Amino acid sequence: MTDNEANIVVGCVDFAHRTVRLTADVAAHVGARHPEVELFLPHICGVLEARDFVYHRLRVNSYLLYKLGMLTGRLANTYMVVVVRYNEQGQGEVRTVYPTTQPARGDTLRYIRPRRSS
Repeated sequence: MTDNEANIVVGCVDFAHRTVRLTADVAAHVGARHPEVELFLPHICGVLEARDFVYHRLRVNSYLLYKLGMLTGRLANTYMVVVVRYNEQGQGEVRTVYPTTQPARGDTLRYIRPRRSS
């Protein structure tokens, strides 16, 4: 196992079958900046696989994947946002994770999950 592989906390595949990883450094950042979602980090694969919205943030070339229903308790009605940056080979690295009630302004909407018909 390489040092890079040992540094991976969560590894999964996103909706487009690309590998995405969460490193220990980013997990520590999330714990420090957004401690309310730290316990939910193992659920990032659920966000990546079944996102509700995807926005693109051009200035940092990152994708913001939003999923409602991943958080519980006082955060139950908020989106879990996973910010991913993909390299030239299509591999993604989680940059941060945070809760929000609405998408950030200024990002470009790339995907909306279709509504299910009743």
